[in-house]
Parts: sequence; C-alpha cells; structure tokens
Amino acid sequence: MAKWRRHSVEFKRQVVERMKTCENIGALARELKLQRKLLYTWKYQLEGRPEPRHANLGRTAEERKDKQLRDEITKLKSALADKALETIFSKVPCSESRKYASRV
Repeated sequence: MAKWRRHSVEFKRQVVERMKTCENIGALARELKLQRKLLYTWKYQLEGRPEPRHANLGRTAEERKDKQLRDEITKLKSALADKALETIFSKVPCSESRKYASRV
C-alpha cells in the first residue's frame, strides 16, 4: 500500500492547470503517481465546489479564518443566551414561578 503524501496548494494548482491542457487525465495521474479521482477532487476544490468532507481550496486562508470566527461567535452567543436564561430562572423563587406559570 502506498504511503500517504501531502501536497501543497501550489502543487495542486499546477496539476489542475496541466489537466486543462491534457488530453488523457488517466495518463497524467499515472505520470504523477496519483489517483485520477484525486485530480478531479483538487479541480473541484479549486473551483470552489468541493465534495462533502473535502477542503474548499478556492477560499483563501483569511476567508476560512473569518468563517471559523463567525461560527465561534454564534456558539458563544448561544451559550450566553442559555446562561442568561439560567440566571433569570434561578433568581425567581419557586412560589413566584408557579404563579407566573399558572397565568400563562
């Protein structure tokens, strides 16, 4: 079984450029000792339409970091809202909460 290799984004870009002028993608894959499917995966990633569970190489590192930070902000806002509700309900005595619940 072949050993796993990591390829730089620049190498992937060069391979995709060669794919555009190549008549036989299978021969190119054999020449590079890569699977043909992997070449198409890189092509789709660089076009900004990755397959599920694959990185979108069409995005810049800055865009990926922005998305990561937006996701983290969303999680923190949700956690803060949960804590705020806990605080509100913990301050209301049981007898008061029963009165409030019976009115609703």
